[in-house]
Amino acid sequence: MGDDCLSTVTVFMRVASCKLRGKFGYDDLFMLITLVCFYGWSVCLTVLCLNKGERHHDDLVLLGEAVVSRVTLLNWIAEAFGTIGLATGKVSIAALLLSILGPTNWFWHKLYLWSVCIVLAGLISISCAILGIIQCSPPAALWDSSISGDCIGAQVIADYGVFNGAFCTFVYATLAIIPSGIFFKLQMTLTQKWQLSIVFAFNILAAICSAVKTSYLPQLADSSDLTWSSYDIFAWNSGELFVVIFCGTLPTLRPVYKWMLRKNPLSTKEETEGSSWSQNSGGMRTMSRLSRHRAAPRSDHDDDRDSILILMGKPKSSWNDSAHDQYTGLSTKSTSSMNLH
Repeated sequence: MGDDCLSTVTVFMRVASCKLRGKFGYDDLFMLITLVCFYGWSVCLTVLCLNKGERHHDDLVLLGEAVVSRVTLLNWIAEAFGTIGLATGKVSIAALLLSILGPTNWFWHKLYLWSVCIVLAGLISISCAILGIIQCSPPAALWDSSISGDCIGAQVIADYGVFNGAFCTFVYATLAIIPSGIFFKLQMTLTQKWQLSIVFAFNILAAICSAVKTSYLPQLADSSDLTWSSYDIFAWNSGELFVVIFCGTLPTLRPVYKWMLRKNPLSTKEETEGSSWSQNSGGMRTMSRLSRHRAAPRSDHDDDRDSILILMGKPKSSWNDSAHDQYTGLSTKSTSSMNLH
């Protein structure tokens, strides 16, 4: 229940951030779907445990066939919620990166995010969830032993699950690495590049959870004791869902962070207004806001770009002109021309 509550608070803060920005994107929508799937996952596991579903199959048989059927059905429904939730989580993170890239000319980055992280990863995960539910004909033969039917072999289901898990691990790893390749091409200080990259690099935690979970997926081939063989898979899947929600939402919380600074009576005027920021004398410097020219009109992507600076604790003025121009696609000359008008 603790991870459910913390995930809810995290997504609630993301929605609050959307309200402060006045914008609700596809990345936010898919993260909300991920949270709903997390709820479905948690409810199914709670009901499964209340029905003694954490026991060996032989122990369940002693409680009656009705209990065995109910627990088996809940087991597969929970796996469907978990698989779909992880798919929408990956789509949300990829959509956030696409919104940050905006109208830039990085074609191959966008193509990879769309084709691999969104389309391919989504299709593989959803097909895995559907296959688990309809692996028997009729489907009820999967959980009701009194119904005869033809089912796909348990080894096939386990192998496809391993393939899906391995692919998800690969996607998480790339979603942690790709942002570094983007930010390190910008003309910023090395410290800023590292700080921006670390925000998205937390997705490597999801890759670790996915890799460990995948190592247990071959146990699904043992259909004779499904409830017991699913225990480790369920434990790591819960951790993976939580990490995806938390780490996928963290880069979007800067508007909430700024709002909290404004509401904090202990914050200084400079922190509240974002007019300047100071650092200590250990090789660091003080920078003031660039206010000599009128700011260029903000695009829809400016808010997404600002949101990834939450861990930097500094205003947008700390970006130098060349990095800002490269990120927005506006040259210094074109910006000055816009300001003259």
